[in-house]
Amino acid sequence: MIKTLTLVFVLVVFAALVACSPNMKQYDDIVSKIKSFSIPENSTQRYRITDFGDIETLEAIADDVSFPRGQGAGTVWAHRTTNNLIVYIETKDQGHAGEFGYAYSENGERSGWPTEDFVRYWSIDKQVSENWWRVSYRLD
Repeated sequence: MIKTLTLVFVLVVFAALVACSPNMKQYDDIVSKIKSFSIPENSTQRYRITDFGDIETLEAIADDVSFPRGQGAGTVWAHRTTNNLIVYIETKDQGHAGEFGYAYSENGERSGWPTEDFVRYWSIDKQVSENWWRVSYRLD
């Protein structure tokens, strides 16, 4: 009886951990698609994905395009340097409560963004894999 309860407990904990883990494949797909674009060195490109489950909804957007507070989820920034590709993906926008997402670094380094790009305000919260970090932007 104790072995059965222990096994059930372990399975419940494992299921909870798996359920809380992000589905990074959809974000890997975004990065793969961005890698196929010709992003000039030392420049930042903006994109928007309207359906994270459909990579074909990823499209370039102009720098001056803005979204109402709370509707920024799906915005993607890609910055190419000499030796790295950095991608920020906004996955959740809760308006004044904050914005959340993931950052990718091709070479695994936590490189900074150019100072003129507002993405510099994002905080790196936690590394989730070799090339991925959970990020947030919270108003102070």
